[in-house]
Amino acid sequence: MLANGADHRRAWARRTAWLLAVAAVGHGSARVCKAEPPHGVEQALRDALAPLVAAHEGTVAAAVRHLGTGASYAHAADRPMPLASLVKVPVMVAAYAAAHEGRISLDDRITFSADDVVPGSVVIDKLSPGATFTLRDAVRMMIASSDNTATNLVIRRIGLPATNDVLDRIGLPGIRLNSLVYRRESSLDPERSRTFGLGNGTADDFIALMGRIHDGDLERDGVVAKGACAAMLDHLLACEDQGTAGRDLPAGVKVAHKTGLVSGVRTDAGVILGPAGPLAFCVLTMDNRDRKAPHGPADDLIARFARAAVDAVDRTGSEGRGAGPQCLAAGASGRLVEDLQRSLNVRLPEGERLGVDGEFGPATAAGVRAFQKLSSLPETGVVDAATWAALGPLASAAEPPAPLPGLEPADDPAGPPVVTAAAWAVVDGATGELLLGHNADER
Repeated sequence: MLANGADHRRAWARRTAWLLAVAAVGHGSARVCKAEPPHGVEQALRDALAPLVAAHEGTVAAAVRHLGTGASYAHAADRPMPLASLVKVPVMVAAYAAAHEGRISLDDRITFSADDVVPGSVVIDKLSPGATFTLRDAVRMMIASSDNTATNLVIRRIGLPATNDVLDRIGLPGIRLNSLVYRRESSLDPERSRTFGLGNGTADDFIALMGRIHDGDLERDGVVAKGACAAMLDHLLACEDQGTAGRDLPAGVKVAHKTGLVSGVRTDAGVILGPAGPLAFCVLTMDNRDRKAPHGPADDLIARFARAAVDAVDRTGSEGRGAGPQCLAAGASGRLVEDLQRSLNVRLPEGERLGVDGEFGPATAAGVRAFQKLSSLPETGVVDAATWAALGPLASAAEPPAPLPGLEPADDPAGPPVVTAAAWAVVDGATGELLLGHNADER
């Protein structure tokens, strides 16, 4: 399923380093940004999100929380709802917990047979029975591609009760895995399976779970091993369902998430990573009047919910003081990060200057720490209010973008079309004769 070779290994190393930096923020430095939930942000979230929820023709439970400040919005967030494939997120947590306990290894090899295949196996159904892969690869297929056969292989390897046992241990008993996928006879609770299907949960509990993954709480509490939260975030960032929370987000903003879909049910939960974030979100829908999915009204609701939440925090600032410099840490991206990088380059020695790419990765965090050391500030690598104040006015792009060119005159109907390609040709298909061309013989 994964590419091989040196290019893949280098890309994996860069991605892992970035994700470890994100996880490191959760282990302490992000605490610099925490504050009491600001009233202004919560009002902005309510004004933006409540009309979207109210307009949807179906049952909705939804929540969003800024993991830096705690500002939040919720609608029916304590209502049990069917999860569909969203329940695969706690299965992933249970697999990493089992590995930490030594009951399994993520490097264990799995061999699947034709009898293992169930509908919705979008990766494994392309493999031949008898193919082998690691348990880690099965987890990746389960989250990134929502492969149902891979999900059952993971559940069988860790044990069907293991997921609910972990959820009980971390205080989230409102989320339940009910059975194997397309194996209703395996149900742990037949009545719950009849009501909710594969799994059920609440938006509040999923916000809590996503926050514990992003902030590294599951590692600090000893549930999973060090580095496991970054690995789980990487699986969530690889989600291939692009029609929901990530669809309408601004350029440079990422979403680590998992979706779910069965008839009349559409779900999504995760963490939005960008200048306005990190924002944990969950949208659960059922009894949708228009059941079209993907690309139906439920997808539209989730996409608009995510974008409106980001915009509401952007407008007010994450601490409710109006749109100004926001607390930035590893994982942020966009124009504000570009301005930060340019500003650091003005103030740092030449040998410590950064590339301006709008991505807050390990190099930018190191540049922030270097500037904080020069300014006698705590060397956190997080751009908090004191660091913004020390930086002073931001250095924006040196040159404004060039104006768009004027319209070219219309093609002359009597002559050849205006073609902007470096080389082109029109050939008579019957005779092979070159009719028109420009640089047609040049390589």
